[in-house]
Amino acid sequence: MDNTTKETEDILEPRHMAFLEAYLNPKSDTFSNAKQSALKVGYSEATAIKIMNVGKQWLVKALEVEKGRHEIMLDKAENNLETFLESNEDIKVKADITKFVAERIGKARYSPKQEIEASIQPFKPDEKTKELIQEIVKKRKESI
Repeated sequence: MDNTTKETEDILEPRHMAFLEAYLNPKSDTFSNAKQSALKVGYSEATAIKIMNVGKQWLVKALEVEKGRHEIMLDKAENNLETFLESNEDIKVKADITKFVAERIGKARYSPKQEIEASIQPFKPDEKTKELIQEIVKKRKESI
């Protein structure tokens, strides 16, 4: 690869930037959907289907930058959290923050959601129950 090709790969074209905006912006209607983001900015159906599977340098570099940005933001959030939790600020806010972080970072351990397994058996009423159901149905029909 010559230097001209290398330099061209490092430059984001307008369509590349539009794709990244559509794909990475949480306010975009195609956020986190690579195919729809690619179609939205004018890529062909064939390219849109495989856009994340192709080792395009501009895309790889842009996603690395975004990942690095997220890591920096997470570090800042963690530092702010530590500072706040060590301060003598409002205890209710501390409790809410602690719960929020525990449920997300340690969700396997602290999440209030629980998986429940159940086995549902078909309803098989006995004779007395059948008679009662028939009486109820009859009374409802009469009241209509």
